[in-house]
Amino acid sequence: MTLPGLDRNLAAVLSLAVIAGREDPRWAELGGNAVLLLEAIQDAGGLEELVRLCRERGAYAVASSGGGG
Repeated sequence: MTLPGLDRNLAAVLSLAVIAGREDPRWAELGGNAVLLLEAIQDAGGLEELVRLCRERGAYAVASSGGGG
């Protein structure tokens, strides 16, 4: 799957998270979240478009800070 705006490093990390989630129950939540993020990027038409949609909907903290935590 090729997604606009998704660089190789991010794609690799998300792919590894999906694989880890399938192979080890301790990583299942991370793998599931990676799948959801990949689907959201695909549905939005690319990473930049997803970020734009998040900003429009008031998700500035998530879109600009790199996440919660």
